[in-house]
Amino acid sequence: MANKKNDKKEVEEKEVSKKKNSSKKEETKKEKQTTIVTKEETTGISEFAKGLIIGVVVTTFIALIVILLILGTNDGKVGNKVTSNPSSENASEEMKKFYDYFERKEPTLIVYASSQCGFCALQEPIVERIGELYDMDYFYMDLTKLSSDEVSKVGELLETSGSGTPTSVIVENGKVVRQSEGMMEGKDYVKFLVAGGVLEKDSTYKDEDTLIDITYDKFKELLNDKTASVVLMDQYTNCGESCLEERKIVNAIAKENNIPVYYLSGNSVSSTDFIDKLGDWGYSTDAYKKDKSVSIPLLMIVRKGKIVWHQNGNMTEKDIRAELKDNKVIK
Repeated sequence: MANKKNDKKEVEEKEVSKKKNSSKKEETKKEKQTTIVTKEETTGISEFAKGLIIGVVVTTFIALIVILLILGTNDGKVGNKVTSNPSSENASEEMKKFYDYFERKEPTLIVYASSQCGFCALQEPIVERIGELYDMDYFYMDLTKLSSDEVSKVGELLETSGSGTPTSVIVENGKVVRQSEGMMEGKDYVKFLVAGGVLEKDSTYKDEDTLIDITYDKFKELLNDKTASVVLMDQYTNCGESCLEERKIVNAIAKENNIPVYYLSGNSVSSTDFIDKLGDWGYSTDAYKKDKSVSIPLLMIVRKGKIVWHQNGNMTEKDIRAELKDNKVIK
């Protein structure tokens, strides 16, 4: 009996020992699994961080490339505003001045001109006169001082590609505000500058000469008056230097003798019956008899409904004085 009990006890002890060993194995296995999981989690976080860093670097690099491409395709433009010429260090002095005026924040006048242009030579003193009257800072640029590439660039920025000279452009903060192609007389030029914000609204053109602007109706009044009147008709846009020279001579004589000389613009009578009526008033030339063409400048003395004397084209100061004396306009 004692042996059986002992045997039973031994069996029980073995079973307990097996359970303990089994329990220890399970705990060890769990610890290993926990350790593996921990390693896997640690490894996963590290890979994610690496991926995030790489993604940030790649994205930044791509963004930089896109910015550089945008700046390159805009040729120095940001939106519609043009920034300084990227190659301004190599630009001509005329081009550097252009960029200075083009990028000013206030409305600014730039005259697109050429020293080889006859009408530009007539426009320049008018702009100079306005500049003196109103203390206006402007840039009168000579295209002959620019390279061919610079001329193209200026034409692109001023939107004058293919335009003739002179062309007057008002710019503000790198943008074109207003422009006008061709030569303008003083009064029209002031109106252009007022409309573009360069001059105040009440600005007017004050010419140095004494010529009195008249309309066609006023001309007819002078024509029918008993007193002799001197009238000069010309047209800046179709006459040029010859008309400018005639104006200077007549103006000088008018100042010296303190007499009124009236100025009739050819543009103001183009849509009237002025040309048709000239023959009735005593105007007569071979060209007028043939096809009613009238050459300018045209200097006239009118009185009692007639043109008592006239001369087409330029005359010397001496000849003009002689004719005015003969007709008792001056002494």
